[in-house]
Amino acid sequence: DLLSGGEGQAEGGEGQQEKQVPLPCGLAFIRLPLDWSSHQDGASVSGMPKGLSRMVRYDAICWLDAATGLAGGPAQSGVFVCGSRPVWLCAGRGTLLPHPMHVDGPIAAMTPFHNINCPFGFIVSATSGTIKVCQLPARARLDSSWVVSKTPLRATPHRLAPYREGNLLAVAVSRPMPYRPHLPEEPGGDPHASLAYAAADGAAQLAGSEEGHEVRVLNLVSCAPLPWSRPLTVLPGESVTALRSVYLRDSSTDNTIALLAVGTSSTLGEDYPCLGRVLLYQMEAVVRDLGGGSMDTVWTPRLMFQRDFPGPVTSAQDFKGFLLLGVGPKVEMHSWNGRALVRSAFFDTPYLVTCLHTVKDYMLVGDVARGLYFIRYVEANRVLELLGRDFDNHDVTAAGIVINATKLLFVHADAGGTLRQMEYMRNHPSSWSGQRLINGGALHIGAHVTHTTSLKMQGLDTANRHALLLSTAGGGLAFVAPLWDPQAAARLTALQRVLTLRLQHTAGLNPRAFRRRHTRISRPEGGGERFSAPLVDEDVARAMASEAAATGGAPKPPGTGSGATNAMVDGDLVSRFAGLPRDEQAVVAGEAAAALGGTPITAEQVLSDLSQLSLALTC
Repeated sequence: DLLSGGEGQAEGGEGQQEKQVPLPCGLAFIRLPLDWSSHQDGASVSGMPKGLSRMVRYDAICWLDAATGLAGGPAQSGVFVCGSRPVWLCAGRGTLLPHPMHVDGPIAAMTPFHNINCPFGFIVSATSGTIKVCQLPARARLDSSWVVSKTPLRATPHRLAPYREGNLLAVAVSRPMPYRPHLPEEPGGDPHASLAYAAADGAAQLAGSEEGHEVRVLNLVSCAPLPWSRPLTVLPGESVTALRSVYLRDSSTDNTIALLAVGTSSTLGEDYPCLGRVLLYQMEAVVRDLGGGSMDTVWTPRLMFQRDFPGPVTSAQDFKGFLLLGVGPKVEMHSWNGRALVRSAFFDTPYLVTCLHTVKDYMLVGDVARGLYFIRYVEANRVLELLGRDFDNHDVTAAGIVINATKLLFVHADAGGTLRQMEYMRNHPSSWSGQRLINGGALHIGAHVTHTTSLKMQGLDTANRHALLLSTAGGGLAFVAPLWDPQAAARLTALQRVLTLRLQHTAGLNPRAFRRRHTRISRPEGGGERFSAPLVDEDVARAMASEAAATGGAPKPPGTGSGATNAMVDGDLVSRFAGLPRDEQAVVAGEAAAALGGTPITAEQVLSDLSQLSLALTC
């Protein structure tokens, strides 16, 4: 079972309507929904007694402008909550904005602090016995949903890649650049391609400028450009389509080297072939003498290797000391000998590789028109072996791997704005001995997913679990997380149907119908060709099974067989349970218990399930 939330919610606002209750003394209280877990179950956390917390009012806390020595932004006011899960409650935009502070663990006390050595700062006392005098980072603001620090790039960012050896951040950006002559084309090519190449060069020359791509190296903490460092520009007409920090094993010395891999593609019209390049940079630390006995370390990039490919380089990934590249329809694995890349293995997909992810000896590859491919690397033979694939032919725009202990769940997004969950089950009767990936769930989010990132979860047990953080082209974020407790998964599944019928939704729109919109998206609109039976929600399948048993074992309707139920839970919908009044929570829990077949469900159990999931994602 998977829980998804964060993007494309049809039900509108979170929590309940704000209710003001006038009191005889003239005061009024307002109930605000906050995206924050105020406590953690357990007797004590790192010496912090359970339930011990205090609230401290703060005013005039802001970041300091080093150039002027004055306040660099608006003064922040609010309340700091000490305890096992400390949080800043910042007053702004007519509400309280929570900003959890987990970096120092449990906080016993906090107070604002302002003097000549620490203007506009504060002091915190951790339960570990340490006292820290702190200031807000430069350009940091608390009056938004997240702690925001903006850095002007004056360009459009496309990709990010941290380089942890030097605490650096590589950013691929594009901006208008003055015209640069294209490289001369090699003779003997196709006349139509040569004409398209010359036409693209002539159009840029006539306009006097063109959109150019470059890679900038910034400081990871301050996001400021590095001194003595120039942007890494690519050729005219090229776009940066892959950027990643990779760790390659040098086959000549058996040492591991950290490099910055940059993949490019050139699109000069439909009559000219789309080509690509791979550039490998090494960040070198240079110590400079600033005078007066002070030294400074400056990181400068050095080009180690570059190679042309007959297709666009869309993905770059390190894998067991090798370099994995998505080049057009191919997945290529290269080894590094200290001077050049040597191809060791490859795998062919039908059209175009859009994403590439690895875990241990396995790879997940997404194709732009033919779905997912699950591949294993056989080290003895140095071959990439196909284990299973998706036969529904979805247009995969992004994909990722959700790890739930010993299970690998494959989540991908198609061009129609739908999330789908698949699994490799060799012994499943519908998997054709593992050749076909089993569809386990689908949830429509109505957004174009562009990238996925795996995040480790902090659960109540020691099992290895990873959630998936999704980003969309519209600037949204979403989580897909595994539900490790089968009983909690059953409770939340039964709860979402009750909330669909009981809650008031924006404009009367049904969130269940919105999440199931993927069943009506055609292939030209980004949907997929469905060769398998359509998924049925678990509560509907349970009701059908109960009705069939009551009628004497009638045949099951198509799509309600083994593995044909939709196991994805709408996180946006079930999270609204926490904002209901106490009496209504009890009623909803009772109705969910009845839908589950009479299994007792209490409001405390549901709140505990939601709290545990929130803690696992935010610790």
